[in-house]
Amino acid sequence: MCRAVEAAYESRGEARSVLLWWLEAHFGVRPARAMCDLFPDFPPAQRRQMADELQQLAEGCPVQYILGYAETGGQRWQVSPAVLIPRPETQELVEWVLHDLPAAEPQGAALRLFDVGTGSGFIAVQIAAARPDVMVEACDISARALEVARRNAADRGVGVRFFQADLYHPDCVAGRTYDVVVSNPPYVRPSERRDMQERVWRYEPAEALFVTETDPLRPYRALAALARRTLLPGGRLYVEINQYLYAETRRLLLDAGWRGVTLRRDAFGHYRMLRAEVGAE
Repeated sequence: MCRAVEAAYESRGEARSVLLWWLEAHFGVRPARAMCDLFPDFPPAQRRQMADELQQLAEGCPVQYILGYAETGGQRWQVSPAVLIPRPETQELVEWVLHDLPAAEPQGAALRLFDVGTGSGFIAVQIAAARPDVMVEACDISARALEVARRNAADRGVGVRFFQADLYHPDCVAGRTYDVVVSNPPYVRPSERRDMQERVWRYEPAEALFVTETDPLRPYRALAALARRTLLPGGRLYVEINQYLYAETRRLLLDAGWRGVTLRRDAFGHYRMLRAEVGAE
């Protein structure tokens, strides 16, 4: 069973870990029994399901899509092929935002936060759960992604206002104001695909991953324009960035008049996050 899946993964150990997770999650086979080839006598329907899912794994389909959930940041998140699988660096972005948010003031106005391109709702839902005093809104261009985000919010019993919107046509936010805008936009150039695992670029939504080779910073220009239009004085923009374009992304915001433009490294030492404060017009 493991040999059929190994080709889709970087190592035999990784393939084995995926198989053990899948077997326990979908078929109740404990890892110790699976390692000893001690399997129950599955009924025909389960055998057909197992054969079908094993073929998907062998073809490289992420196990998270087969199971319907991912485990990131110590929590389980519903996912589907309509959304990116949440990753640790995005968890670090969430933690940065939460660290910076000022404490709630009993008599003060509620803080407002906007997550642009929410996908699974990974950012918006975590912030809403950790800070129920913050009014959180989130948008995505994909209706299918918003369905997943709403399920994740419902799982945690948090109130996030989700709506469909296109980053490049931000009229839907006209008249809205926020204290924080946060986003994990697409930022991978096609030339960088060779450095990615095939199951990522083949199965995860391309519109959430890739930008054009000729204009890779387009999402950041659009985010900067949207944030400047909606942020209150002193408001902040937080974004996940391409580690190879951190200097260019920082320069784009500085040239646009943003203040306090700060880069932040991820756990691997790469510049993967940026924070900026809205400047004067």
